[in-house]
Amino acid sequence: MSASVSSTPESRPRKLQIREESWAQERTEEVKIQRMKITVPMLSKDLDGEGIPKNTIILETGDPGSGKTTFAIRLIPDAIRQGMIPVYISSEMSSDEVSWQAQSLKIDIPKFRDFRLDKVDQLDLGSPIFLDVFTFREIAREISGQRKESGKESVFVSATSPQVFQEAFEEVLRWARERARKENRRYVDLFVIADSISTYISAAPVQARRFGVDLLATMRKYTFKDKEGKNPQVYTTLIAISQVSSTTGTTFGFPLEHIAGGVMEFKVIRPSREGEELKRIAYIKKMRYTRHYLGAYRVLIGEQVEGQYHPIYFKR
Repeated sequence: MSASVSSTPESRPRKLQIREESWAQERTEEVKIQRMKITVPMLSKDLDGEGIPKNTIILETGDPGSGKTTFAIRLIPDAIRQGMIPVYISSEMSSDEVSWQAQSLKIDIPKFRDFRLDKVDQLDLGSPIFLDVFTFREIAREISGQRKESGKESVFVSATSPQVFQEAFEEVLRWARERARKENRRYVDLFVIADSISTYISAAPVQARRFGVDLLATMRKYTFKDKEGKNPQVYTTLIAISQVSSTTGTTFGFPLEHIAGGVMEFKVIRPSREGEELKRIAYIKKMRYTRHYLGAYRVLIGEQVEGQYHPIYFKR
């Protein structure tokens, strides 16, 4: 009968002991959550005093006119102060229109530079980037051309299809990585606003969860380090705006809530009689890794509060 093998640390190979000690040390080290700090009054305090988790999807959903876009634009100066590069993806407005809206609310943001496939080499990481329907049409034409060359029966691809959004999104991340390499950066931090995501999933809202998984997969893909260290890492915090239909009262793409790291809902309380005013409210439905206020806020847009002007103000 063979003797039993001792499993005491003294009897183990030295390499195995070192590996176990290293593993135990990694287990005891605190994992630090990267956050984007925001300066929106009251809300910044109630998000655990730190802000929203970075490198994830934050879903904003709500009624038309409830403050979703205004809130997203309001976060751009905060992102810039923290060294993040804003990227605005809009299916509804031009870069000038977003700038005009910011100016009307006294939100100070730099001029956007339009993202065009034939001019991406002229862009750098020093200015906010804007993607509009023109860029999506360019990408849709490219995909349609590739399908035609491969002999596929279905050639036409809509500029508002989920496939085109995914390709445009990855095109931006690919560009950011190339620019970071040219500028000898080890990483680049993007702050992306998609306004609105409903445009691309409203035709098939049941596929919203798959759409979100694909977005997360693309985001993770560009955070990986390669073995040779040639590719800078691209970290992405995505604000995805989803609308509620005023006729059916439903949100396009409810399954996105399961994919998102955070969900904020905005609502409009409509006047019911003469003299009553329209009210906007918001609440944090979900925010991973974050202790947050569970009540509803009154959302004030363009208000003088305590002698100071606030483009958007959250009030308990």
